[in-house]
Amino acid sequence: MTGKIKPSYDTNRKRLADIIPLSTPFTIFIEPTRYCNFKCFYCLHSTKDYKDGEWSKTGYEIKHMDEKLYDKILENICKFPNKPKRIVFQD
Repeated sequence: MTGKIKPSYDTNRKRLADIIPLSTPFTIFIEPTRYCNFKCFYCLHSTKDYKDGEWSKTGYEIKHMDEKLYDKILENICKFPNKPKRIVFQD
């Protein structure tokens, strides 16, 4: 049995400096909701119960994204000349 050892990365990668400005982002992060019940010590969400917590200083409301805005984001993503490499839905 013979096998080849291959690199764990894409060997056809392009240098970012050679392709900037990008026609399409590599990654798009979408936050469809601000609700989160985790208490991760490193996250602003963990301070939302505190009157003077970091979350209250941001001025953001804890709510779901408006459906019209969500649809508009998806429509705009479809207008890019190429498909994004990754779309991340996070809270």
